[in-house]
Amino acid sequence: MNIDTPQYGWYAVARSKDLKRKKPLKIVLFGIPLVLFGSPKVPRILRDQCPHRGAALSEGRKIGEKIECPYHGWRFDGLGNLTEMPCLIGDLPHIKAQPFEVSIAMGLVFVKIGDVDGLPYKNPYAEKIKFWRPMPGGANTTLVDAAENFLDITHTMVVHKNILRSSKHQTPTRVIGSAKGNEALVQYYGEGDAGGVVSALLHERDRVVSVGRFVGPNIAEVEFHGPKGPNFIMTGYLTPIDENNVGGFGMLGLPGPKWWAWLKYLILYPFIHLVHNQDKKILASVNRNRKIGGKFRDVIGPLDFIRPQIDAIILGKTPPAQQAPFESEINL
Repeated sequence: MNIDTPQYGWYAVARSKDLKRKKPLKIVLFGIPLVLFGSPKVPRILRDQCPHRGAALSEGRKIGEKIECPYHGWRFDGLGNLTEMPCLIGDLPHIKAQPFEVSIAMGLVFVKIGDVDGLPYKNPYAEKIKFWRPMPGGANTTLVDAAENFLDITHTMVVHKNILRSSKHQTPTRVIGSAKGNEALVQYYGEGDAGGVVSALLHERDRVVSVGRFVGPNIAEVEFHGPKGPNFIMTGYLTPIDENNVGGFGMLGLPGPKWWAWLKYLILYPFIHLVHNQDKKILASVNRNRKIGGKFRDVIGPLDFIRPQIDAIILGKTPPAQQAPFESEINL
């Protein structure tokens, strides 16, 4: 599935600490060039094209809360208003660079595309989680494939064998799927010990439920719950650079005292990094291989619980699980 137009929503484009840089930051979202400047408390985003001759404002200078074009020195404020034109005598003309609405949440800078209500998504358990950390990354793939990969549980048996899951521990697992509006949920009950290294490091001997959540148009989230509540939360804020490249940020949540969460993070990070690189590799391979034979149509298999929901939500349609919640059983 290709995305020809931007999907309305909030997209994570940078870390708030990136605004401490002296130079503006260039960003590309849905093929649209953007420039980030301002401060960590008051971020600003404009279209990265000076309205005068189209020069990249990101190649210019930050002057306080303003940005200066590298070509003729025109300066714009955070709302895109022209505030200074060197050599001009008289009143400034009413010229604007295109501004975008910005929000700061969880240490990330979000840009608003289209007319959407509310603020950027935050996990329902976020207040109970003592550790919440961004981890940037990207892949040569589509938004749909990136979201499905994040939430697809069966590929972990192959691509991440013995890291996230072990076939030696397979057990009948109940699957429940539902959806409402732009959110789809798939829950896996009774898998017990997943058997992978990550599960062992989290001391998950009795995983009660694994949760896969997609919040349209661009958020994929995984939760592992034990008898006492969530042990692990990973939220993927996916940011389409263009039709074939997806960046974004992963927010990792771990419960418990902060020192303990940090220790677990330091131990887990090499494995999370390995999993991320394995996913990038297979997604890029799939993307390349699809283009070799011309037109290709995906097959939806009996274990593809989340993909139909993602497809529908991104296209602005009602997800199938909203009209027909489902229950199934698989071996995990």
